[in-house]
Amino acid sequence: MNVDRFRKVSLVSLRGCMWVLLLGLIALSVLYGSFMAYMFYLQAHPEHWPKESFGPLSDGNTVTDPLRFILNWVAPVGVAASVALVVLAWLGQGKLRSAVLGSALAVCAIVSLVSFGLWFFHTYLAGYHLQNEIWWMARL
Repeated sequence: MNVDRFRKVSLVSLRGCMWVLLLGLIALSVLYGSFMAYMFYLQAHPEHWPKESFGPLSDGNTVTDPLRFILNWVAPVGVAASVALVVLAWLGQGKLRSAVLGSALAVCAIVSLVSFGLWFFHTYLAGYHLQNEIWWMARL
């Protein structure tokens, strides 16, 4: 009886950890989107940034470094967490509907980051490609 209780507690805590990882991906995507909206606002209104600087988007690394971190490290962890949630739900440890919803949110976050990255590289960084920066896109 104790083993079953321990197994149930460990699966519940595993499911909670997977949700934390998945929500971390979604939260970082929202924060990055808000940061980029603010950077583009500052670029459009130069009266709000100091005169001695060249502007918020003078260096492409302001945009590409956080994007590279999220897509190289956080997105694969989020995908693994969503797969684990679906597997746990399939095994009867959680609801399949919530696992699929979490997976759909993760896919939407990753697709939005990739589409923004493709647009930014095409528009502002001619000659550079997002596929060269993201390890899992190199094969696409």
